[in-house]
Amino acid sequence: MPIALFSDLLSIVTIHIYSFYIASARIFNWQLSIIISLFHLFRGKKRNVLRNRIDSCDYELDQLLLGTILFTVLFFLLPTVIVFYLAFASARMLIISLKAILDTCLAFLNHFPLFALMLRVKDSRRLPGKHNSNQHALNNVWAFSH
Repeated sequence: MPIALFSDLLSIVTIHIYSFYIASARIFNWQLSIIISLFHLFRGKKRNVLRNRIDSCDYELDQLLLGTILFTVLFFLLPTVIVFYLAFASARMLIISLKAILDTCLAFLNHFPLFALMLRVKDSRRLPGKHNSNQHALNNVWAFSH
């Protein structure tokens, strides 16, 4: 019971880390896709979603200038976003590992035959299927020999 309670409390107490992990993962994914798209802009290409390929495209000067500014800003912010993503991803993996250890301990305790072991140590005659035929045979031999 305390292990399950601690596991559930760990999930509740660390919900903010999970939320920050989801937010940083989405920001990282969003930023990477925009940087790739802006890199295609530099090369004079664009992604054709319908045909699933990269086509050539002519861009005007103001589009190239805006793309350059956005690419520069996003590219220089990328290390910060990567560090946030790695920090929250490692914290999330640590929490998942701790919960896996707790769940493994809980499953082990739920399936551990404690009653049977304690009964065997305390009073093994109460366990079913413990008929000792060798002892019975020795008693019969003892009885017939006398």
